Amino acid sequence: MAVFLLSRAEENIKRELTNILRDVKDYRVANNLFSVVAVDLSPDLSHAKVYIRSLLQEVDEKKLLNGLNSAAGFVRSQLALKIKLRKAPGIIFTIDRSARNWETVNNKLQEIRGK
Repeated sequence: MAVFLLSRAEENIKRELTNILRDVKDYRVANNLFSVVAVDLSPDLSHAKVYIRSLLQEVDEKKLLNGLNSAAGFVRSQLALKIKLRKAPGIIFTIDRSARNWETVNNKLQEIRGK
């Protein structure tokens, strides 16, 4: 699949997942504020790795991730109704740690500059 079509499919899935995840009734998911940061779709469109970032400082990420993974079947079925792909991809949720990693690197650089 062409890179353009793959990235377009990833953006469509990301947009739809944002809407679908609002309807998840699991208490581990519904009580948390989070956003869908990115979607990595496999070249054969069979798997989608969804990166989630919590908007709250003090959140149990493991609990949120367990809630999202337990709702993955519901999310996949809703996604199949909304997108126009041959088959809906299997969904794997993961926590996006890039902001924290960036903050750590930035703090280290500030320490080095201060010396």
